[in-house]
Amino acid sequence: MLIYAKEINDYGLCNIGFGTDEQYYIDNGYTIQDVTFNQFDSGYYLTEKFETFINQNPHKLQEAKNIKLRENQNNLKQKRYGQTFTVIIQDQECVFDTSEETQRDLQTAALVTSSGLTYDGWVTNNDITLNLTNQDVQTVFSAFYQLVSPLYQKDLEYKTSIENAQTIKDLENITLIY
Repeated sequence: MLIYAKEINDYGLCNIGFGTDEQYYIDNGYTIQDVTFNQFDSGYYLTEKFETFINQNPHKLQEAKNIKLRENQNNLKQKRYGQTFTVIIQDQECVFDTSEETQRDLQTAALVTSSGLTYDGWVTNNDITLNLTNQDVQTVFSAFYQLVSPLYQKDLEYKTSIENAQTIKDLENITLIY
């Protein structure tokens, strides 16, 4: 992007000007230059120096990868624990969510019902109270698994792409959508 910029270090990091007062920028040592925005440190760099700087400082690429991996993990977690699904149990349309609490409760219900008992008093997300059987718990688990398992495949694909990125530009081109 061409913009008024003033280099502030040997790596090409710049101050930039978005205003319209051209004379101000000229008087303060700014010139029209091609700059690149680095989303990982929110800095603007002279495009001609940016890739060279990153290539000469491989730890910067690894830092950027770590930031992208954390972003991926946060996006996965948000999607993974923020969904709802509907299953038919005991002839009723029941809504469940994918929260950690629901997962723990389902594990407890599975332990109880695996011994032949019912798990009494389960309240679904749409306020239906159930006495769950082992078959009911298996039905919920199956729907739960079908919903979240594709997320982990996508997570693995994103992690692989991030780890295989050779440049900052490669990382910037990875769009994390769950």
